[in-house]
Amino acid sequence: MSFVEAVLDRTRKIEGLLEQKFGAEGRGLHTKIDSVVALLVYNEVDVKRIRFIASVRNKLVHESGYQYDGSADDFIQTCDAVIDYLDGLTPEAPSYSDEPPPRPESRRGLGAGIAIIALIAVILVCGAGVTVWLQSKFQNETPNQQTPVASKAVKISQQTLNLYVGDYKYKNYKIKVYRKDDKLFTESPDAKGELSPKSETEFECVNYSNGFNGQINFVKNKNGKVTNLVVVPKNGQSEEAKKIK
Repeated sequence: MSFVEAVLDRTRKIEGLLEQKFGAEGRGLHTKIDSVVALLVYNEVDVKRIRFIASVRNKLVHESGYQYDGSADDFIQTCDAVIDYLDGLTPEAPSYSDEPPPRPESRRGLGAGIAIIALIAVILVCGAGVTVWLQSKFQNETPNQQTPVASKAVKISQQTLNLYVGDYKYKNYKIKVYRKDDKLFTESPDAKGELSPKSETEFECVNYSNGFNGQINFVKNKNGKVTNLVVVPKNGQSEEAKKIK
C-alpha cells in the first residue's frame, strides 16, 4: 500500500470513529471536527493532532506534486495512535450537576425555593444540550473552517474534466472514464455510474449499477498530468488504477 493510500485509509477510519462516537457531521475531516469540537475538547482528544492529519491528507489529494517532508512511518504511527485512542474512548458529555442549587432563606419560603430549584435544574439540563448544539452549528458556519460546506455545489471546468477522461488499468480489467457535457462517468465490466465532484480531484460514486458505495480520487504529478486514480470504498481498502490511455 502506498503512502497516499495508507493516509486515505486511516483518515477514513478517523472520520468513521468521529461519526460513531461523537455524532460528527459534514463532509471532510476538518468539517467533522468542527461539528463536535466542544465534545472532543471535553474528552481530552488531541484536536490539533487530528487537524494536522487532515491537513496533510488534503494536501496529498489536492495539491499537485506535494511531498510530505516528514517521516512517512512516523505519520502513519500518529494516525494509528489517534485511531486507537478514539476506538477505546467512551465519550462523556459536559455535566453541570456540580453547581449547588439555591437554598431557601427561611421555612416560610420553602415551597417557593423548591419550585426555583426545579426550574433551575430544567434550565441547566436543557442548556447543556442547547449549548453543544449551538457550538456545533456556529463552528460549521465559521468563515475560518478549512473545508467547503457540504451543501455547496462544486463546479469543475470541462477542461479539467477532460484531464480525467481515459482508460485506467485496475486489477485484471480496465476502468473507462468519459465525459458527457459537464459530468464524468465510469464504466467497467462489473459496474458503471456517475461521478459527482466533492472537490477538483475527489468524486463520489453515484447510482452505480452494482451498488458500489465510495469515491474515486484522481492523482496528478508535479506537471499537472493525471497519472492514476484511487478507488476508495466506504468500507474497505483503497486501490490504485494506473492511467494507460
